[in-house]
Amino acid sequence: YQDKWSEDSRKSQTFKAGIDYTPTKKSSFSLNAKYVPSTRLNYDTVHYKETTLLEIDEYDRLTQSNTDQSNLNIDFNADRDWDSGLHADLNINQSFNTRERDNLFVQTILMADSLELISSNYPTFEQLSTYREDSQFQSKLDFEFGNNENGKWEWGLSARTRSFDQNQFNNGDSTFIDNSALENHFIFEDEVFAAYFNFAKSFGLWSFQTGLRAEQFASESYLENTDSTYVLDYFKLYPSVYLNYSLDENTSLQASYSRRVNRPGFYSLNPFPEYSDPFNLRMGNPYLRPEFVNSFEFGYQKFDRGNTLSASIYAKDVNDLQRRFIRVDSNSVSTVTYLNFEGSLDIGLEFMWSKKVSKEFNFMLSSNVYYSKTDATNLTTDFDPTVLGMSGNFNFSWQKNGHKIQYSGWGMPGRNVGQGKMLTMFSSDLAYSRPIFSEMGKMTLKVSDVFNTRAFGIESYGPSFDQSFYSKRLSRYLSLTLSYKFGEQSKRRNTRRGNYGGTDAEDMGGGFY
Repeated sequence: YQDKWSEDSRKSQTFKAGIDYTPTKKSSFSLNAKYVPSTRLNYDTVHYKETTLLEIDEYDRLTQSNTDQSNLNIDFNADRDWDSGLHADLNINQSFNTRERDNLFVQTILMADSLELISSNYPTFEQLSTYREDSQFQSKLDFEFGNNENGKWEWGLSARTRSFDQNQFNNGDSTFIDNSALENHFIFEDEVFAAYFNFAKSFGLWSFQTGLRAEQFASESYLENTDSTYVLDYFKLYPSVYLNYSLDENTSLQASYSRRVNRPGFYSLNPFPEYSDPFNLRMGNPYLRPEFVNSFEFGYQKFDRGNTLSASIYAKDVNDLQRRFIRVDSNSVSTVTYLNFEGSLDIGLEFMWSKKVSKEFNFMLSSNVYYSKTDATNLTTDFDPTVLGMSGNFNFSWQKNGHKIQYSGWGMPGRNVGQGKMLTMFSSDLAYSRPIFSEMGKMTLKVSDVFNTRAFGIESYGPSFDQSFYSKRLSRYLSLTLSYKFGEQSKRRNTRRGNYGGTDAEDMGGGFY
């Protein structure tokens, strides 16, 4: 049995600078930069209680972590319109990130006897540090021409390169346990070059859009301890087709097919585990492959006088599915990592209903019910392949004369997860807002997790283990936010355009943290 509690504090500053230049009505440029340095102090205490036929042992393990990190992000955007109707968007982004973390581990024995008290092993001290550097460069050039009536074309090019370099080392002196065996160095680099086109057109009651993205991907990872290098290099095509049929001016049917890729993020690849709890390790897998998803969907939508109703049936065929997997060794050490399963088939129903009941009151309800069957035969036969799951969201809002009250939340009933069962989760928030300072400002008062139910729990089991895990953070709190506008901010055209399709899972979006 073990119990864990944590305290975490973080200090950060954000520095922003930018410039916009609009030489003509048909062209504009912007350059923005953001720098965020931060420090974090974290204390973790794990209490262990081991019961055998002969005795009961109790001890605590304290982890003190000091983290310094920084993020620099530079973003350039340009757009241009021509008299012919052609429009172009250019985006160039560069980010740099560093993170240095020092961990001190102290393990003490509770109810120690005299021999243990005078032993040089009581208490024990360990030290382990990591230093990480990340960078990403991304550029996109998108073009748009035409309209849906006569035919609308979109095409573009993109390039992205990333690098990730993390070093793990031991700084402890002779009074510390020797952790030199845990020292390691991991380097990961990847690059993606893509080109795409979309074409959309309407024919009376019918409209359609079709597209194709071609992508060349290459990655290389290196792990120093094993002196191993893993290389991926492939060219893939990602087609998409969308059809729409209008039953009347407010009601339509849709059908679609698309193929996409989910590439693992750095945390899924990082092979260095956290050692605050040496009996329960969580780590990434540097040999994790991307998963490829074929998606099919058929939907219904209706809009009518403040009332919106949508429902869709979908199916997803996933190859090389990425999922967490648990193994427990002979020393009762549990390791959770990411592995590639053969694949999965997901079938589900999504539903959303929003309604404006009156001028003051409106609500939104949504739900997703799904069935999933996973093929894990490449890893184990002790795996429950079927999952029947459900999730839901709600939002109720009332507003009058600038005053607004909103109650929102989400829920997910317990369900099987292959190697166990996830417990039911539910959380809701209540907020009140109103304008201040002659409507140039806004005050928001919010109660997060009203019923103090936001938690995560899972029961895991296999042929040689049976575990129960429950985590609860300080989630119910009251916050007051005051904001003030010094002027009107111009609304720029959205530059996220094009069928780049398979965006990376856990992508950085300009920064890793």
